[in-house]
Amino acid sequence: MQERIQYTLHQAGENSSELKKVLDHYQNQPEKLKAARFLIANMPAHRTYVGKEIDSLKRMKKESIQQGRISDEIVAHWKSFDYSSSQVVKDIDVIKADILIENIDLAFEAWEKRSWSKQYSFEDFCEYVLPYRIGDEPLEKWRRIYYERYSPVLDSLYQGNDVVEAARVMANYLKEEGFTNHTDFNLPHLGALFLLENRVGYCRDNCDIATYVMRSLGIPITMDFYEMSPSYNSRHFWSALIDTAGLVVPFNYIEREIVRRPQDERKKGKVYRTCYGIQPEKYSGLYTDKEVPTFFRRPFMKDVSDEYFPESNVKLESNEVIDDHWGYLCVFTGTELQPIDISEFHGKKIEFANVEPGLIYFPAFRKAGKMQAFNYPFLLKEDSIEYFIPDTTRKRCVVLTRKYPIGRNPMFLGTAVGVKIEGANRRALKKPSLPF
Repeated sequence: MQERIQYTLHQAGENSSELKKVLDHYQNQPEKLKAARFLIANMPAHRTYVGKEIDSLKRMKKESIQQGRISDEIVAHWKSFDYSSSQVVKDIDVIKADILIENIDLAFEAWEKRSWSKQYSFEDFCEYVLPYRIGDEPLEKWRRIYYERYSPVLDSLYQGNDVVEAARVMANYLKEEGFTNHTDFNLPHLGALFLLENRVGYCRDNCDIATYVMRSLGIPITMDFYEMSPSYNSRHFWSALIDTAGLVVPFNYIEREIVRRPQDERKKGKVYRTCYGIQPEKYSGLYTDKEVPTFFRRPFMKDVSDEYFPESNVKLESNEVIDDHWGYLCVFTGTELQPIDISEFHGKKIEFANVEPGLIYFPAFRKAGKMQAFNYPFLLKEDSIEYFIPDTTRKRCVVLTRKYPIGRNPMFLGTAVGVKIEGANRRALKKPSLPF
């Protein structure tokens, strides 16, 4: 870690004096010094996106709470906006010592107040309670504000030692505070102070709210996600409470109450976790291999599928020798193959670990920048693989009645109210003539 700290100080340039103030401040406090070193060692790649466009869209999100749905014209105008092209402000260039010192002191204060803290490792504390940020949101002093608002709530609702019960009562309280679902704009994390007063966004944003609240109270929590659903064309985020037994308790506070053994009908395929600390490379050279899709080169992403689908590995073989040593496990989005896992070929053989059973996958490799299959798609069963090999000699008709699990259909059926469906007997559909 010392080498990484020296690298951070070098990269920070003139602002390294602020980071040195933090290290000097805790010279006689070993645990807090260790925590400060963790934050600084992992700081270089953390950043914020800024720009007037981002500010404008955040204002529109805020207004949508009172006004409801934003007009189609505004949504269409901003649909192509990509915040990643906005100005980047790196933490190491601007962060001040007082932000880190206040964050560390308050994190320790809240942590030491809770009896369950004694059942966690220091590493758990550093990753799931200590961080001063979640993702690429603005740098802010948020911890004291959240603690002063929600600590009296927790104290009044629960006095016990069960961290899951403490999280449950707080999640129920957050649900009562309300949340406006708004998914129209592509934005970075909105930030602690914005979300404190504006409960608006999509699944990632309500997870951010839960993270700020729980961490300010000394409840270890993070955020898990899948990059692409095997059931519908989207990613999804949810909160992940870390229990005292080291087990993950997934939840989304706006959907259902926290329980230790939740039932979630969403199919995931593979699960990843957002972290503050830089994660060890899954494979040597993965982060720097430009041929690997960007998704797999995120230094703060950790594969935690083993916590959801333990001992469910997939062993495959290519029909031919692959020049590229990387292979991918994909799901079909309706238009293309979307990789959700990566592994290395050993000759013609390849293995993917901890994959959700009961789903259809597509084994692929990259050629000329595109995904190409190296074997047939297959259904992964609990104890076997069923390949889908086309038999053109025996065709049959099938009737498809639904493309999405019935359990979540009511969530989307409301959006169909008022929809007018038309058809035509000509491919161009210029003159719809078959309303139904």
